[in-house]
Amino acid sequence: MSENWEIYRVGIDGQSAFIFFNDGVSETINELALPNLLKLQVAFRNAAESGMAGEGELATLDVIDDEIESWAADTGAAYVGRVTCAGCRTYFCYTDYCQEDAEALAEHLILQSGYEIGISLDADPDKQVYWDAIYPAPQERQVMSDMQVIKQLEAYNDNLSAPRRIDHFAYFDSRVQIEMFVNWARKHGFMIDQMAKPSADVPQHMVVFHHDCRPLPEEISSHTFAVAANANRLGGEYGGWTTTAQSQTY
Repeated sequence: MSENWEIYRVGIDGQSAFIFFNDGVSETINELALPNLLKLQVAFRNAAESGMAGEGELATLDVIDDEIESWAADTGAAYVGRVTCAGCRTYFCYTDYCQEDAEALAEHLILQSGYEIGISLDADPDKQVYWDAIYPAPQERQVMSDMQVIKQLEAYNDNLSAPRRIDHFAYFDSRVQIEMFVNWARKHGFMIDQMAKPSADVPQHMVVFHHDCRPLPEEISSHTFAVAANANRLGGEYGGWTTTAQSQTY
């Protein structure tokens, strides 16, 4: 079973939530003979105002995380993600356990952590909860991609509040598609820099375009959502963005 863990932020019932999920398992999850979804929920004792765990609880939560990972590896279960929101953390695992087995696991976690562990065990042979509640939607996936670039900028002590040129890339199978996209981009304030035919290095039609904005998450993602949606609508693919780091000045 492939392991590739990612994290993203969403809103759930008006609360900020962080979803930490196994992206790698998406390739094989529907083939797993694990018909039941086991949810294990831990309520924080000293939650921060944001609903996240207090600093003093992180070590205990690490113990619970490690125990669940070890249990999954030992039993052939699939630990697929966790959601942290509103003062609690919920773990999602696919298993062939019955109710009695699930309760025994919860008792073990209680002994190891000293925390109460709530459980629910439901049939989910199609892994619908993973796809609907854990796996990111296209917009959430775009935010994850944006945050990767932003983290690279932060590593250079970037002043994210400084407006600057943002270069974007999109790829299409035909000249007609790329021309339709370029018309949309120009109407929405983007400047077109290059329209390249397929080559040995880039086997698709490529368009390079730019605009100016601040690379803040709440600002850049509104642009990347629109670009990705329109590239996909025309049968193309958004290739992401890049910019030049601008260091903080003191």
